[in-house]
Amino acid sequence: MAYTTLPIMVAKRHSHATKIIAGLTTILMLMPVISGCITDNNNHNNNGNNYDPNADNDGDGIINYIEKNKDLDINNTHSFGNLDDFVRIYGFTEEIPKNMSYEDLENNLSSFTPKNWKNLDGEVDMKQERLIEITLNNPLFQYYDKNKINIQWINDSKYGKIGLFKFGNEPLILPGQKEVNIPINPVSLLYGERKGSCGEAASLFSAVFENRNILNIGVNVLTSTSAKHGVVECLIDGKVYVANNNNKIIERGEKGNSIYDEYNWTRRISPEWDWYLEYI
Repeated sequence: MAYTTLPIMVAKRHSHATKIIAGLTTILMLMPVISGCITDNNNHNNNGNNYDPNADNDGDGIINYIEKNKDLDINNTHSFGNLDDFVRIYGFTEEIPKNMSYEDLENNLSSFTPKNWKNLDGEVDMKQERLIEITLNNPLFQYYDKNKINIQWINDSKYGKIGLFKFGNEPLILPGQKEVNIPINPVSLLYGERKGSCGEAASLFSAVFENRNILNIGVNVLTSTSAKHGVVECLIDGKVYVANNNNKIIERGEKGNSIYDEYNWTRRISPEWDWYLEYI
């Protein structure tokens, strides 16, 4: 199994009336890609039309071959009701019946466990905007975001007003990683150990901001040791803040005298410094 680094692209909220930006570059969210090709001798779908079994017609992150075998519509991200096909197939370890709607799943969440994405059958190479869309379309994320996740604002002696991502009374993301380079469903970060990479934390932060109508963008940096790192910038009350995987949301500061300079981070192929101006 090979791994590919995913680009972060502009994401638009799919079910609410606001926009989110999740960056224009590459972040360390890794998704598995099956080596080799899946072949279908017929190369026809159920309607007799030509199709590529290894393509992803509807852009939902599931190749046509897998969707066809699961009796899903290869041209529709929501084949049955209002539950996203990716969430239906890969969101949970338990199989979700075709006739189960988003609301049905929402009312039976105790029967389902978030799935770790280490061993998915089929190509799931997707843009970051799609990853956030999947997260937002998962009723378990919505449950946690409504009942557990909050942003606590405090006055810090060094930085002034800062935000803290919280999970109840605990930090949202706990220190350490489950396993290096193992892709984790952002929703599964809320279940169990709550540990993941900076990229996985950034995806989760973006979804949390999105649910609160907070404009945000993913930024890629190199640390002082040349390690790749991903953070999220957001616009709150006219000020730009940086959300890091230590759960802190700190005001970015001015160019040349910012949090990036303090941490000795170098912005890589990232958005413009004033990326937010066209959205306000």
